[in-house]
Amino acid sequence: PTATVGLERTSPSGHAALTDANLRVVDAETAVELARSRKSPLELDALRYSIDVAEHGMAAMEGALVPGISENQLWSILHQVNIAHDGDWIDGRMLCSGPRTNPWFQECGPRIVQPNEIVAFDTDLIGAYGICVDISRTWWIGDAKPRPDMVEAMQIGMEHIAHNTELLKPG
Repeated sequence: PTATVGLERTSPSGHAALTDANLRVVDAETAVELARSRKSPLELDALRYSIDVAEHGMAAMEGALVPGISENQLWSILHQVNIAHDGDWIDGRMLCSGPRTNPWFQECGPRIVQPNEIVAFDTDLIGAYGICVDISRTWWIGDAKPRPDMVEAMQIGMEHIAHNTELLKPG
């Protein structure tokens, strides 16, 4: 080989073409991931902006969350806010309500949100500058209190978050 080229990923035909061109192909995933982990001040500003847009979209969703809105209508608010603030797209439509929240990983649809149930979603948006913002939320809608098993599940989740937050420290 005349030179070495590092690739994060390629198709088999791409690899073959580079090899046929007398190039040595090496896996560059580790180097690329290390480079991605280091952020410049400009990249940090871009991250903050994309997160702010996602939070703005979530606040608009929460403000529109009333019984009678469809899952699709609610979800479209996040998408609209993201696009209006130079975002790119949303990776999935991870929003569901009521009995559709378990099992998780169902995309939104025409279901109408009812009083006294939960709405759960992941933003999964690709915001401005191509930055992914993945924030999860679960909201209660209604005046009645959630069932005891729902409250217990939330408390367990909060305990896990608190525990894991304590583990996140420099070094």
